Amino acid sequence: MIDSLGPVGLLEHTMAERVALLVWRLARLAKYEAANTVAAMEDSGLLPPDVFPIPNRHHNRDSQLLMAEQELRRARERVFAVRADAEFLRRVLAESDSELLPAKPVRALLGEAHTLALDCPIRQYEPRWCSDRSFLDRLGFAADRPKDEAWPRDKFLAALDYYAAATDWPADEFRAELLRTLDSRAAGFASGVKRREAEVLALNRRLDAEAERLAATALIPPDAATDRIIKYEKHLHAQLTSTLHELERLQARRGGVFVPPPAVADLHVIMNGD
Repeated sequence: MIDSLGPVGLLEHTMAERVALLVWRLARLAKYEAANTVAAMEDSGLLPPDVFPIPNRHHNRDSQLLMAEQELRRARERVFAVRADAEFLRRVLAESDSELLPAKPVRALLGEAHTLALDCPIRQYEPRWCSDRSFLDRLGFAADRPKDEAWPRDKFLAALDYYAAATDWPADEFRAELLRTLDSRAAGFASGVKRREAEVLALNRRLDAEAERLAATALIPPDAATDRIIKYEKHLHAQLTSTLHELERLQARRGGVFVPPPAVADLHVIMNGD
């Protein structure tokens, strides 16, 4: 801006610097006005544009963000766990070699199979829970079998067949339905992850915007904001106009143009008793 005004000499350069400073202050005033507008919207319960509407369950937004991030982490863990169980079941069903299977995914899948069997409207019998003693006896496990002991593959498939027999589904259809149930649940959890990610992103945007707003409002004391903005802008504009005129007069005089002195008028207003 200083270069565009083309000052020559110290005095003109000083005036040009003052013009640039006044323009910068006007721009800063616009930023302050925008920050106050956002603050007024938030204080009245209105969200600024493009902010995701999140119920205000906590007054502290940092607590909201922490809770949303925790929920997002749990949602991702659920997706990972269900997908891992589905892939484990697919691998076991696809392989024909007998092997020992880790107890944790086996118990998780048998729990899903038990729930699926109970959800069947027509049942041949009430299936037992996978850790029930009668259930383990049916599979030929010893009474003192450790809970985390690996499962032989044929025992696991026999357990799935036991749950299938409690329903009206053939064993193959029951296994396929179990896989479809796991895939559907994983898809539902994945949708929840996207929703949580949107919440965390929105909260971060709100916190960042609030920090920027607080920094902007600190530029000018916020007392009587609207009146201060109007008065300050009028003051800056008057100073800018006066400075530009003085700079133009200096430049015209330097160019050999006769510049008359500025006219000054004293105005006195007399108010009558009315």
